[in-house]
Amino acid sequence: MNFARFNMSHGTAKDNARMIAKFFEARKLRPFKTVALSLDLHGREIRACPRTVPKEGIYYEMGTTAKVRADGFLTGNSTQEVIQVDNESLPKAVRPGDNISFEGGQLNAVVLTTEMDEIKVQFKEAGHLYGGNKVFIPGNRLSSLPILTDEDKNDIIGIAIKNRFDYLIVPNVTSVKDLQEVKYALGDAGINIGIIAKVDNLEAVH
Repeated sequence: MNFARFNMSHGTAKDNARMIAKFFEARKLRPFKTVALSLDLHGREIRACPRTVPKEGIYYEMGTTAKVRADGFLTGNSTQEVIQVDNESLPKAVRPGDNISFEGGQLNAVVLTTEMDEIKVQFKEAGHLYGGNKVFIPGNRLSSLPILTDEDKNDIIGIAIKNRFDYLIVPNVTSVKDLQEVKYALGDAGINIGIIAKVDNLEAVH
């Protein structure tokens, strides 16, 4: 192995710290091996709560509605009535009539209403919602979300800089301004840490 990638969108902070510690333990056993280290930031990525009730997933009939909130992502579960996501800025990024996709685009809905802390959606087709998968919103709405979360900023300082990572991987980049913000967060350490921008939305392509 010559490249190790740690993705902060998966697992808990404790899980990730344990994995990184194991990596450094393994590298001590192979002092002559060179392995680059990269840290995937969470960024603008939106994920559904990893826990659902029932555990095997929630089935939605076409035409049924549900609310989407972020107040119970860490401690609660997604249910038939309320889908929990990990980005509280979501209501600011969508408007009534927008499409929103769950399960990596397998389950699609339309936004009916938006409020300060929740949105209401109606499913355009029948399907299952499982835990932990990505939630997609229209590409031209992503830039209204901050490129770095508070957790990202902590990870940059407490993980990437502290452990001398080689790269930061930034998802859902929409402009050069986003990368400048990441460089600013890196500070002087940015001299030795490269930035890999994930081109995974329409704004990034443009």
